[in-house]
Amino acid sequence: MSGIFYGNMRKMGSSLFIITFLLLNCCSQANSITVNCIVTQEKSMTCMWNKEALSPENYSLYYWYTSDGNTTAAPCTRYLQENGINIGCWFNSSAVRTFKEFNVRLNSSSKQEHVQRFRNLQNLVRLEPPVKLHVENRSDLELLLSWEPLLGQFKDHCLTYQVQYRSLASNSWTVKNVTIKQFSLPSYSRDKLYTFHVRSKLNELCASTVLWSEWSVGVSWGRNDTTPSKETSFPFKTIASVGFPIVFFFLVVLFIRTERIWVILVPQIPNPEKNFQDLYKIFNGDFQEWTGVSKDVVKSLNHTYTEPLCSVCEDTECTVAEIKKPPPT
Repeated sequence: MSGIFYGNMRKMGSSLFIITFLLLNCCSQANSITVNCIVTQEKSMTCMWNKEALSPENYSLYYWYTSDGNTTAAPCTRYLQENGINIGCWFNSSAVRTFKEFNVRLNSSSKQEHVQRFRNLQNLVRLEPPVKLHVENRSDLELLLSWEPLLGQFKDHCLTYQVQYRSLASNSWTVKNVTIKQFSLPSYSRDKLYTFHVRSKLNELCASTVLWSEWSVGVSWGRNDTTPSKETSFPFKTIASVGFPIVFFFLVVLFIRTERIWVILVPQIPNPEKNFQDLYKIFNGDFQEWTGVSKDVVKSLNHTYTEPLCSVCEDTECTVAEIKKPPPT
């Protein structure tokens, strides 16, 4: 009997240990609930809790502002849920008072309560990233990056910026703090491609926040000099710059030396001596003998008569010239 009794006690002890562990775990999870609130540039606010589903319980949120002198808590009107469990609350701009102390209370379904206080909501503001990024080269020694903050409730003197940039050949970003809406990059290389991003937050004049906006859409300037084919193209460029003039020279010499190609490109004026060698060598250039026409035929073609001259005169005293007969042949 004693063995059975001790065996049952051991089983009960292990069960009690498991139950105690689960209770402590649930309590620690309930105590680990933390509310994180972020105010947007348009003054809407989102408060999140239990994002990693530490507890399967549903929480109800109530809030109030201490400086109002009213301790009556108002309930959340728009919950954010995941798998049917409340994990956050969204507040419109009319419910957000940036420069006042904000209080929240979470009530769980198991009667657990969590109260948290935020002294100044302006310290929870996360701005939108800047827009209209533009890069221009002011000179050979300076690149100028400019941008515009997204319109909101905060003035320019409340904003501070960070610029990150790198060339395409670099694997790391360089980050610079800027207080105005411009950034100058001196001593840049024209043969490199640079990429820029900008983000913003409220400065110490208006808030004590560490919440930066997201990085803006990048803007690039320059020339891509890191293409993979650059190293392999260097020998080809060298060979082409040296080899093409040599090949061109040999082609010119070949055209000059080849008679057929030379005749086609530069036609010659025909030499009559090759076709009329007999005329110049045998007949000494006498075209009549070369054609076979005799001298008698040539003489018979000569004129053997002359026509008398007729003098015309209006004067009546003009004497008529005597007609001379041609000499006999």
